[in-house]
Amino acid sequence: MLVQFPNKPSIVVSGASGGERSVAAVSFIFALKEFTPAAFYILDEIDAHLDAYHVSKLADLLLEESEKIQFIVITLKPEMVNRAQRVYGVYERNGFQVW
Repeated sequence: MLVQFPNKPSIVVSGASGGERSVAAVSFIFALKEFTPAAFYILDEIDAHLDAYHVSKLADLLLEESEKIQFIVITLKPEMVNRAQRVYGVYERNGFQVW
C-alpha cells in the first residue's frame, strides 16, 4: 500500500514510521467502512504508536463516528480513555485480574 502524508512524497507503508502506519491503518479502516459498513468495530491499540496530540484527535474522530457505529477500543492511553463514553478496566492486583 502506498501512502502520502502532507508535504511528503509517497512511500510504501512498510517504510513509514510507527505513527504513520497507525494513521494509514485507521484511514484504511475508515475508507473500508464507507463501502462495507459493519455494526461495530473492535480496535486493538490502534493508538499505540501515536503521540498524545494525535491520540486525542483520533479519540475525537471515534467519538464523532460513534453516533452511527459502535467502537470497542482496547487502549493504554489516557487521552483515549478520557474521551470514552464507557470504560471497562482490567488490571492485575496481587497476581489476580480485577474488573
